[in-house]
Amino acid sequence: MNTNIYRILISLAVLPLLITSCYEDKGNYTYTVPDEVTITLPERIAALTNAGYIEFTPTVVSKFDGEIKADNPNYEFGAKINYSHKNDEDQTELWLDIDEEKTMSVKYFAAVPANDYKLWYTVTNKKTGVTYSAMGTVSIGSTTYNGWMVLSNNGPQNKARLDNIFTNAEGNPQCAYDLLGPDAPEITDAVGLHFYPSIYSTNDVFGKQESVYLLSHSGSYRLLNSTLVTRPEYSIKNLEYILNPEEMPGEPIAMANVYVYSNSASGKLLLTDAGNLYKISSNTAGTCFEDPINTENGSITPAYKLAPFIGVGMNRPGNSATALLYDETNKRFLYWYVYDAATLKPCKEPDSDAKFSYSPGMDLIYMESTRFASNVVYNIMRDNAGERHIYAINMSGFGNPTQEAVYDNITAPHFNDADKFAFHSQYPFMFYAYGDCIYCYNLTTGQVLDEISLPGEEITRIKFNLFQNSVSSTATLRPIEDRQWELIVGSGNGQPDGGKVRFFTISEQGKASLHEEFSGFGEKVVDVLYRERP
Repeated sequence: MNTNIYRILISLAVLPLLITSCYEDKGNYTYTVPDEVTITLPERIAALTNAGYIEFTPTVVSKFDGEIKADNPNYEFGAKINYSHKNDEDQTELWLDIDEEKTMSVKYFAAVPANDYKLWYTVTNKKTGVTYSAMGTVSIGSTTYNGWMVLSNNGPQNKARLDNIFTNAEGNPQCAYDLLGPDAPEITDAVGLHFYPSIYSTNDVFGKQESVYLLSHSGSYRLLNSTLVTRPEYSIKNLEYILNPEEMPGEPIAMANVYVYSNSASGKLLLTDAGNLYKISSNTAGTCFEDPINTENGSITPAYKLAPFIGVGMNRPGNSATALLYDETNKRFLYWYVYDAATLKPCKEPDSDAKFSYSPGMDLIYMESTRFASNVVYNIMRDNAGERHIYAINMSGFGNPTQEAVYDNITAPHFNDADKFAFHSQYPFMFYAYGDCIYCYNLTTGQVLDEISLPGEEITRIKFNLFQNSVSSTATLRPIEDRQWELIVGSGNGQPDGGKVRFFTISEQGKASLHEEFSGFGEKVVDVLYRERP
């Protein structure tokens, strides 16, 4: 029989059953129209890592129930970000729950690295079991990306601590404290911070654009670019550009960038507290700090001890190819020239009109690099009678430095007893601290122009922060570049977390006005350094 005939007969047999079923049903069908839930997330969800909260409240609207409120018992909420991490069982998870309470509003402390994360927000109707979702972005900023790094010594052991003054997500200044991390070594007797836009930073752990160093007498360390934490293995002596770390006596306590130009360098110097100087003088890959260069007659054994200062011209880019050093053993000034980098040379006395001797037979108390008169390095000298003199040496040009000026017979109050100094780069002003007072002294007129008094506090650091990266010191830092001329004062009241940092604007008349003040830092602030970014 034909297959089509079979199909027709079967259809005719089934048809009466369908008709009877529909007749008895009497239209008892239930048609359910599905709900529609719209989730609207904020356009911008931002926080700062380890310093703020991922915090937001979405708008949730149901087609049937209207706007869903946070206390509606028929709905459950959830939020996750795509952060790959290890859980408590050491298993890798690709998403992090930031709404464990399943509430509509989210408030989660941003203990995740700085990054942009995908946000997955869900709303579940408990009655139907249907879940609706929306995707967004959470931007976690860094408390350490830029800002003022504050280094302090604390307690009887002078344990180092690093804090940071940064701008939060709302554009307001805020502080982040104790940044060195739980794995940091025991660093004591810190002396300062050093920032270097290094072409030698090839290790991806640190990044390729910059180097940040913490220098101390107990050990000097590189800081991670992303977080500013450090570890014992980040000792400067362990890094790839120290050729013979076991043969380097002492710890690096001073570093300098010479001839900085376009985010690179033709000279990088490192000075240890043993008084030895090391150099990198080439852009060639693989160059490193080798043997000390405070030597004579081709020897690799140091012949004298250097004072713990390196003077360079601070005009950028590339306005000085020479560094100034002081030989403590023979009481004389030396210079290092980037194009004749193997040795140090005694500064040559002027043929005429000498303002002072480059071999003064005095102790060097302090040295500071500035931009005054294009590249002056100021030197505070102490003679055998205990009197102090100021030698201004200009580092512009190439080779032997030039004598700029000498300032003798300084009768300013407590100058011969002061131990904190700072020199202005725009005006001929010297600032020095004694007790709880800072004095502004005009080098040209010999007058004290102003006093800053901080009763009940010990002044532990005064300085000016000159930008040294030729790239970041221009357009990208334009809004804050004038802060190079503000006097930075670190002080404390002797209590833990009692450290303060103040910024003073200085007028042409030498008058100081308080611009900003921050507190909560370590006991003895020893350095404040702005972290420049390219």
